[in-house]
Amino acid sequence: MSSKSTPRLRLRPRVRVTTGCFTCRGRKKKCDEEKPRCSGCVRNDLECRWPQDLDTDKRPRAERVREDCPNFLLVDNSRPECVADREEPPPEIFPSTQHQEQLFDDDPFLPGSVQSSPSTYNYEEHVSQGEPLAAGDASINCLPLATVDAPLDMWGLGISTRGMSLLPGYNHESFELLSHYLSRTATSMGNGSTDVNPFVVQLIPLAFSSDLILQLILAQSAAHRATSGDMGINKLSVAYYGRSLQLFRKDVEGYISGTDDNKMILAVGALVLCFTETTKGDINGAIFDHLAAARLLLVDSICRREPSIPDTLEAFIVEYFVYAQTLSMISTDARFNILPNLNPLVERKAQQLIATNYVGQLCGCWLRLLLLIPQIFDLGKRAISDATTGHNEPAFPSADDLALFASLHSDIVQFTPAPGVGREVSVAGRIFQQATLLYLLTAVQGMGSTPNGSHESMVQKALSTVLGYLEQLPATARINTSLCWPLAVIAACTENVGIQSLVRDRLRTMHLTIGLGNIQQTLNIVEHMWRRPRKERSPWTICRIMQEHQIWISFA
Repeated sequence: MSSKSTPRLRLRPRVRVTTGCFTCRGRKKKCDEEKPRCSGCVRNDLECRWPQDLDTDKRPRAERVREDCPNFLLVDNSRPECVADREEPPPEIFPSTQHQEQLFDDDPFLPGSVQSSPSTYNYEEHVSQGEPLAAGDASINCLPLATVDAPLDMWGLGISTRGMSLLPGYNHESFELLSHYLSRTATSMGNGSTDVNPFVVQLIPLAFSSDLILQLILAQSAAHRATSGDMGINKLSVAYYGRSLQLFRKDVEGYISGTDDNKMILAVGALVLCFTETTKGDINGAIFDHLAAARLLLVDSICRREPSIPDTLEAFIVEYFVYAQTLSMISTDARFNILPNLNPLVERKAQQLIATNYVGQLCGCWLRLLLLIPQIFDLGKRAISDATTGHNEPAFPSADDLALFASLHSDIVQFTPAPGVGREVSVAGRIFQQATLLYLLTAVQGMGSTPNGSHESMVQKALSTVLGYLEQLPATARINTSLCWPLAVIAACTENVGIQSLVRDRLRTMHLTIGLGNIQQTLNIVEHMWRRPRKERSPWTICRIMQEHQIWISFA
């Protein structure tokens, strides 16, 4: 390479300051050692601090700098950097920078409380550990966040003031979490059905225009990292989660009072919170509260849609909500449930997507099947209510019940994956098809003989069919991130030890590969299910297993 070639960019200038005043050392500036005030401190009107006995002070460097420069940011465990003595503050990008900085005040966990992880993610290592490389995500193998030219002063450490901080008020840990989100968390959220991942393409632009979405994404990333079991990372996750909830509540209060009318941002925020609970493996049912908020906000947003909202973003949010709402119904007890069905406006939007052969990173090609779940739930609720309470309504099954069953059965059987989808997406669609059929058949178990034959033989046929599809799909395939719901349904319908072992092994592999907490909780629930007598096992008793063991999750 020619000596005149452009030098390689590096993260930090290699500046070593071993003598001089503490102020210049902290700022990594050359000190002329003039006393009592060096020319650098005089020029920048800074307090010039000198070590009183440099030769005898044997304390660790971080401890000495902490005492002499208390407002420092520890980038790693050995490099304290002074942030109180900057020559000039970096220019703001967001109007609410001051509010962002306040989010981190008095935080016992940040900065420097946990061991930092690499800012880039190596997909080769990802694949070597059994984790699939997602189509369309190879471009984030080496993230610009970690290879930026030093003059940009990304972490606000006073290295240079010629550039701008990308996220004013956020520190090095925040950038590592954003890097982790781009390379790992977003990949785990989407199932790879399309080349473009909306958890990056749709949500990241929102994050750079909304403090709320950015904070929620960082909290979700921290929760994903915490699934490794590292206690330090777990503390970091708790800190970010708490701040994200605080900011969400503040914005909701603004929405209620009329001072903040950005309903779409709030709806997206509520949905991100839903998947944060999924990521954490929360067992307290917080996701159902977030879903209730998302339902209200999404309906209001669609009714009064702003022209600035892209069609692709609206389609993704509709898919996001339908996916989370419908797959959460199985967690509620149909005997006492007052959960409202999908809003007609949201359902109509989803039907419009189906008419275009929509394929999404959550629902793959089976959005049509998800829209049948609320109707099946209503049918099952009628059957359970009739058997347990003896209402004065016509006995189940009525003529209308039989007609609804026949219609739903026909819609499920006639389902075919959208043309042009990949093989794994098509197979996953078939798995959802058989699981939805099992959900319907167990809803009307008391009907005995069905229009198409013996009830039990139909259940066994569906189990045999879905087993064949599962064998075609590797347990490490990314599409498995969407399969907790069908696996739970299959597990609740079988007493075959071989099928149980297949479901158990798949869930374990999924948890190791994808790293979402609700996958482990799904396995816990089905293990409890298998310990019950056969007559007490059904997709419709999953909610009772949850009640008995206090494990409240969504299978979304």
